[in-house]
Amino acid sequence: AMTAFRVISLLTVLGAARMGGTSPTNVVFIVSDDMRPEMAPYGLPWMHTPNFDRLASESTTFGRAYCTVAVCAPARTALLTGIHNDFA
Repeated sequence: AMTAFRVISLLTVLGAARMGGTSPTNVVFIVSDDMRPEMAPYGLPWMHTPNFDRLASESTTFGRAYCTVAVCAPARTALLTGIHNDFA
C-alpha cells in the first residue's frame, strides 16, 4: 500500500506540473494535529489568525474532515501511510 501511495503522489505532482504550462504548480499539504478549525476561514471571524486567513484566501480549503480513528497516533499513521486502520 505504501508503494501505491508513492506512485499516486508522484503521478499527482507530475500531472500538476504538466497542467501548469511552462511553470509547475506549487502544492503545499499542511497537516496539523489536535487542532480544531476555529479560525476565520472556517466561520469564526473573531479569531485572530492573519497568516491562516491570508493562506486560505489564496488556497483551496476543505470544509469536511474525516479520520479513521479518534486517537491521534493511529490517525496520523493512517494519513501518512495510506493504510486504513482496520486493514493494517
